Amino acid sequence: MRFTEQFLDELRSRLSIREIAGRHVSWDPGKSRPAVGEYWACCPFHSEKTPSFHIKEHDGFFKCFSCEAGGGTIQFYQKINNLNFPEAVERLAEIAGMPLPAAAPEDRQRADKATELSAMAEEAAKFYRLNLDSSSGRAARDYLRTRGLSPEDCRRYGIGFAPPGGVLLRHFAKHGYGDDAAVEAGLAGKSSDGDGFFDWFRNRIVFPIRSRRGKVIAFGGRSMDPNARAKYLNSPETLIFKKGNCLYNYAAAREAIAKGQPLVLAEGYMDVIALSQGGLEASVAPLGTAVTRTQLSLLWKMSPEPVIALDGDQAGFAAAIRVIFTALPHLGHSRTLRFCLLPEGMDPDDLIAQRGADAMKNLIEQAIPLHKLLWLSETRGRQFNSPEQRAGLQARLNSAIEKIPDGNLRKQYFTEFKSMMWNSFGNSRSQRERKFGGTETVGMPLNETRTSLLAQAAGKGGGSESIREAVILGICLNYPELVTEFESQLEELDTSVDDHAEVRDMILKHAGIGDPAEFKARVASAVGAKKVERILGQRYLEIVPAIANAECRVQARAVLDEEIQKLFADRSAREAFKEARLDIETDAEFALSCIKGAKANLRKARNHSRDDSESGLNPTPVNENDRNSIDEIIARI
Repeated sequence: MRFTEQFLDELRSRLSIREIAGRHVSWDPGKSRPAVGEYWACCPFHSEKTPSFHIKEHDGFFKCFSCEAGGGTIQFYQKINNLNFPEAVERLAEIAGMPLPAAAPEDRQRADKATELSAMAEEAAKFYRLNLDSSSGRAARDYLRTRGLSPEDCRRYGIGFAPPGGVLLRHFAKHGYGDDAAVEAGLAGKSSDGDGFFDWFRNRIVFPIRSRRGKVIAFGGRSMDPNARAKYLNSPETLIFKKGNCLYNYAAAREAIAKGQPLVLAEGYMDVIALSQGGLEASVAPLGTAVTRTQLSLLWKMSPEPVIALDGDQAGFAAAIRVIFTALPHLGHSRTLRFCLLPEGMDPDDLIAQRGADAMKNLIEQAIPLHKLLWLSETRGRQFNSPEQRAGLQARLNSAIEKIPDGNLRKQYFTEFKSMMWNSFGNSRSQRERKFGGTETVGMPLNETRTSLLAQAAGKGGGSESIREAVILGICLNYPELVTEFESQLEELDTSVDDHAEVRDMILKHAGIGDPAEFKARVASAVGAKKVERILGQRYLEIVPAIANAECRVQARAVLDEEIQKLFADRSAREAFKEARLDIETDAEFALSCIKGAKANLRKARNHSRDDSESGLNPTPVNENDRNSIDEIIARI
């Protein structure tokens, strides 16, 4: 409903922000000055010991000088109760005794019908509650007791029992509600022949589903008959109930979130009740369907980072992945998800019953971010032993990233997955240690008749990188004492030639050997002498003073540092081009900024302040592939 400024001004004039806020804070008598309408208190929106929350009653405004929260009476009521603007206005209008503005005739009719259906739902909830406490509800009470629910718990959550037969319809008839109205309310069904009606819920434990304002609008029922066709049954959709637009326990969860509790989405009614009993009162559940876009929106209105805690089985894992792909097109810096991975075969209700509420709280605290579960979903149980398999993984991850609308967030995901790819499939120290500690062979030596690896790489456009790699490795082979100093950079060195990777691995493995001759011999023994000779015998390296003269340690260190920086800068620029390609379709402005940054990095990599002649190398050119990529991207902007 839209409200006119005149209506809102009248509402504000009838309300006292001191009275509204005073329900949630205790005014500090030392700092407050009632005579001039100024009051101070500890802020209700964050924890503090010194009062920072300030209101000016005559102006109708509040301000916290610590957390920066501020606004008028309506904004305070919104924030303290976690409501949207229309909801806050409607509730405040009730407090102020103001009737809401009149709606159009068709809206009025619709509102009247909704009021009638809501009244029927509330009456049904009372009827079900009475039946749970009656003799006919004994089996239901016994079942609920086995699930850890006391009579007080049942009253708190409004749990009831729907007896067999057409008992509710007869009850409604006594209160003036017809069978057709019961069908409209989702509480009755019409027989297939059209001649009769039946109670929608029969011989079931029923859980009331409430609106965002806490009104009963529908029910979920668990069968007491083991032969029933459906173990769980929800109300059909009605004028006041749309399954995909509601969350079980939403109203209570919203109040709990206002008190600082984490928001948790579980799978079923009993999970939510168990979580709430365990102290996680800001818990909700979808209504027997996959989580919808609207339900995610409801979650994000309450919390920027809800925790999804679905059952710890394959079905629960699959449901969590569906939630991810529903959420991806709507993620933002203040809209994301975390996922609580429950033990295999357990749901929150089971976990709390068997291990206690603290075990569940610990899992909630350790919930993993969305991107890590997405990575797990794409890698779990799969092998990535070949470049093709790894390329397929990267393609699937990139496809998911492209669904994210926020350009900056998309870039962060791209960078994060790139790092995860490197850590998992690159040459990390731990992987090398596992590899060399086992029986796996390092690699097969190349046929002696093949041409130089460096020449082959140069012929494929990779020569400049492979030459720099050879210089780096050559210096390390001659100066083992430098390996420890540059260990982290060498670990991150992603080589363009297989032989280089093997030599680098052995250099790192034997880094503790200080004697250059022994060090070089151990590396050569591990990878094969010919591979070391191919590196040190390149004509490009023969003119590098730091390699030709084994006594030039200071110069060797300077050259090693410089060549590593150049190589990394060059590759960083190329990665920026890749990111720009990813963003070009959805965020041209961001892509252009990537291209500009990449071009600047390439210029920096090619035109260093230090003269490349020190190392005997020419400046690194931009190869033709990169030039074509730049031209292609710029042409499309």
